[in-house]
Amino acid sequence: ATEADMLLYFEWANDETVRENSINKSQIIFEDHVKWFTGRLKNSASILLVFENTGKAIGQLRIEIDEKNRESVINYSIDKNYRGKGFGTVILSESHKYYTGLDIPYPLIGFVKLNNTASISAFNKAGFLKLDGEFLINNEAYLKFSSIPVI
Repeated sequence: ATEADMLLYFEWANDETVRENSINKSQIIFEDHVKWFTGRLKNSASILLVFENTGKAIGQLRIEIDEKNRESVINYSIDKNYRGKGFGTVILSESHKYYTGLDIPYPLIGFVKLNNTASISAFNKAGFLKLDGEFLINNEAYLKFSSIPVI
């Protein structure tokens, strides 16, 4: 992603379904988004990717490298016009290939709300492993997926 993608990320982030499936459910204020987005672009622990299909932006995936916990947490969303077409699996698979090429020694981790069946399916089809148990975040249950087995 580049600075030119700031508005696109903002629109996707404030999509009603995206907010419902996010840890933070509040609508995002544009001024806050500008600070957040420009900060992420400058932060070497953040990777922002935009995915296209036939020249049109269809979704995004963000990777936050967490040195403390020795994992890289992913967050992705798909434009509402492209949902239900298998792009979630493609975005997760392609992001994993890209990330593997960076030689970062941590697994990719994704947290998915229990009722987000589309995202659960995408993680499974992309080859991520569902870790045992449920994880509570803000009093909501999430599943945790990993790109490699965690010992």
